[in-house]
Amino acid sequence: MESIKLLIVTFLLLSGSAIAHSGLQSSIPNNGDVLKETPQVVEFNYSGPVNLMKVEIKGGDGNLIDLDLPSDNQPRKNFTLPLPDLQSSVYQVNWVSAGADGHKIKGKFSFKYSGANSSTSQFASDDLEPFSANISIWSVGILINKLLLYIALAMTIGGLAAMFTVSRYNSLQIPFISYLPIGCILGVSVASLGFFLQVGAFAEEGISGMWSQDYLPVLWETGAGKAFRYQLLGWCFTLGMMVLIWLTPRLNHLFSTVALIGGFLIAGSFTLTGHTTEAPTWVRIALVLHVMTAMWWIGSLYPLRCACNVLNVTNLQSLMVEFGRQAMVLVGLLIVLGVGVAYHLEGSFSNLLFTGHGNILLLKIASVAAILFIAARHKWRLVPGLTSHQAVKSLKHSITIEMFIGFVILLITAALSSLAGPAYG
Repeated sequence: MESIKLLIVTFLLLSGSAIAHSGLQSSIPNNGDVLKETPQVVEFNYSGPVNLMKVEIKGGDGNLIDLDLPSDNQPRKNFTLPLPDLQSSVYQVNWVSAGADGHKIKGKFSFKYSGANSSTSQFASDDLEPFSANISIWSVGILINKLLLYIALAMTIGGLAAMFTVSRYNSLQIPFISYLPIGCILGVSVASLGFFLQVGAFAEEGISGMWSQDYLPVLWETGAGKAFRYQLLGWCFTLGMMVLIWLTPRLNHLFSTVALIGGFLIAGSFTLTGHTTEAPTWVRIALVLHVMTAMWWIGSLYPLRCACNVLNVTNLQSLMVEFGRQAMVLVGLLIVLGVGVAYHLEGSFSNLLFTGHGNILLLKIASVAAILFIAARHKWRLVPGLTSHQAVKSLKHSITIEMFIGFVILLITAALSSLAGPAYG
């Protein structure tokens, strides 16, 4: 448990700041401007369409002035807001926006209105409120929620995979019959909570802010709301297929195959949020396949571990050989797709070393290398030597270690998708 806490703290420190989706390119007044004439408006120019959620101005006296937002509340790149009458002072403009994918983006800039007799040189920023380095409780909540979402998807895809492989050997004795439906129920619950957590992160009004009508309708129309609907549909669809499998067990492989559609819907939802929202089509397809393959591998580990408890040595060896054949193809696909997506996100090798996102990605690469080493050890040493109870015990212990590393990989992936943005922003 202590190691997991350490990993979470490490990710939060490496993330540095908010994800840079559709950031502010310029403003009028610009940061550091000294104005002789009273400013009538404030302008925001973003690199991509956003919903402007909140703008407030803090004067030298500490009072906050909330500005009226556009009534249509439509995403666009440029916003012009009227200013009230301002007295000579230094002003800080705090803004919050939602990117097309629903991520929260916030920032601030400052200017000084000093009147006609002032100098036009830029002012010192010592008296301005610095950027807060505090870690938001909402960020931690969203990170944990994303981790649970990945675990639920791994249970779902892994449970479906087990119905094609493990269940053929001794389906009545292997105790993972509830693995798949629990994964689906967890997925529906976590996906629902995740959307409202994002609403709460914008409102910053405590738990009641998770239902804020100022932010909920806006986020519902962004990628966050669309992703939530895809996830809900995917898990409900898979649960429906499970009911049909229990009612008509002779057609379980047919319904299991159809249930994979639900998995693809869930995996497709990840292209509606995060850093691949506006990526080329090939990147988004690669991401969906990468997610499905990774969840198949990590999600299959628990059923395999259960099989070690109930199958005889001969059947267990046959199962592991079959799983190894599948892994040869799918793990190769996993690596190729992962490299393609990572290259698109990072842009250059140097970003792996000198950016928070790149550093976390390096941790993920190291974890994947570790799990590949264990998988190779299974295939070339433990499975061929699977001839005794002691050998089965060693295999089970090794799979347990592999499950832990798989958990770490999911945790790192959650950090990559929710805490730190790629260097190109």
